[in-house]
Amino acid sequence: MPSLGTIGFERVNLNNIPHDHYFRFLQAWLDKNIVEGRFLDYVTVNGLPIHFNTNFKNVGINFSGGADSTMLMYMLAKIIEHLKCDTKLVPLSVIRFSDTSDFSEVVKEKIHAYLSNLFPSIIQPVVWGFIPTPFENTPIKNLTILDNKSKREFQNLIDVNATSDVLYFRYFNNWVSKKYLLNAIYDGTTTNPAYAKDIPNSPKFRQATERLFNFSPSIFKNEFFKNLTSILPFERVEKSWVTAQYSNFDLEELFDMTESCPVTKGGCNELNNCFHCAERNWSIENKIYYLSDKQL
Repeated sequence: MPSLGTIGFERVNLNNIPHDHYFRFLQAWLDKNIVEGRFLDYVTVNGLPIHFNTNFKNVGINFSGGADSTMLMYMLAKIIEHLKCDTKLVPLSVIRFSDTSDFSEVVKEKIHAYLSNLFPSIIQPVVWGFIPTPFENTPIKNLTILDNKSKREFQNLIDVNATSDVLYFRYFNNWVSKKYLLNAIYDGTTTNPAYAKDIPNSPKFRQATERLFNFSPSIFKNEFFKNLTSILPFERVEKSWVTAQYSNFDLEELFDMTESCPVTKGGCNELNNCFHCAERNWSIENKIYYLSDKQL
């Protein structure tokens, strides 16, 4: 087995989970692929295998200041500490909606200071980027500056009507990986809640469908560009799993620092319209399934 050890508990207690719950299907999928040796080297963190290569010298992490990316940064630092390797963790953060959400930069700086205090030799200064707000809402297909080669390269994004911010992030990550000699970039994107029909405006690219159980190396490796490896360890878990880890690691104070809503500090709480606020509230209500026995 390519296991590099365990942080926390090795498996989620399935006795706490209903028989028709999404995570039971996921656990069976994980077990099958671990037995068949289809995972790369990994550390199990509270029941989830997270790939890590001990030869990595510098790894980036897309850092939004939200609960997912913040928890992933913490877990990666714990993994590096656990493996006693000299890997450096470089947070990559893009200033977005600067005309309406100036609180976001302050939130990120506060979270970064908190985690840097816990892992001073591991977490590096933030690398900042900036995206103009009009890019956030402009579909890639409407960009007249793309040549035919670029259109073919990003056809999958065009097909799902992705906006230009997605394209920006891909180019930004590619540039950062070259400049800072990153071996990989981690991303904390989760899947949409599988059975929460009342959460509005769920992003299509995060939809929990059967594709999540068709094995591909994308659980650990997604080639954005030929020289860039993107690792998405939360790709097959819902946000409720992530939220539970703040309790499991006694980090509720850190959770309260995070901001999921891109519009309003503390959340707009427009639960019939704002996906981010609705998903965050849902994750708090459903985190009980993934709590350690001592937290129940």
